[in-house]
Amino acid sequence: MCVTMLRPFLAPTLALSAALLLLPSTPAYPQENQSAAVRAYNVAAALQNGGLYPRAAARWSDFLQKYPKDTRIDQATYYLGICQLPTKHCYV
Repeated sequence: MCVTMLRPFLAPTLALSAALLLLPSTPAYPQENQSAAVRAYNVAAALQNGGLYPRAAARWSDFLQKYPKDTRIDQATYYLGICQLPTKHCYV
């Protein structure tokens, strides 16, 4: 496609992109609750990375109950399953 044919679309596209970048992001939680979610996620991940699967599974489960609207809910669910495999507490 020729560049001159795309030119009428470039300005509105760039303007929209700039406007979207300037919009404030609205977190799913207030700031203090968001940082608590980050801490809870990091603690569960650290326990899992350390091979402490039963304790990590408990933390992942707590995370899922306390922060059901967190953007990392899918990853937390996956990691909970990973931690339950070695403990034989996985449910199909």
